Amino acid sequence: MSADANGVTKDGQRRTYADLERAVAYRHPSFVGDDVVLLLDFGQGRIIPVSEHDAAWETIVEAIDAHPRNSTRYPEWSLGLVADVSAQFELLTPRGTPPDGAPGVRGLEGCAE
Repeated sequence: MSADANGVTKDGQRRTYADLERAVAYRHPSFVGDDVVLLLDFGQGRIIPVSEHDAAWETIVEAIDAHPRNSTRYPEWSLGLVADVSAQFELLTPRGTPPDGAPGVRGLEGCAE
């Protein structure tokens, strides 16, 4: 796996952050302790798990923090995972949510005023 500021490449498949539907941070039990994992969901069954031990980790975390729909920054969710090992953090607001985070009315695009 490799990553840059625009997306992730895994198994020869390129996924851009613009196509990212969901990003979830959680702790996953491993042989020794827990791993912090980001689950990147690009829709249509295109899901990429990224462990904190992956070489691309830092680049992906920085890109998620810079994502226009980011709702929870790394310092907040990483400390939250330390405090509560069963916590999960949704890192992106759903598509169509207004910038203030309030629930929006969806499906009215193009309607006359």
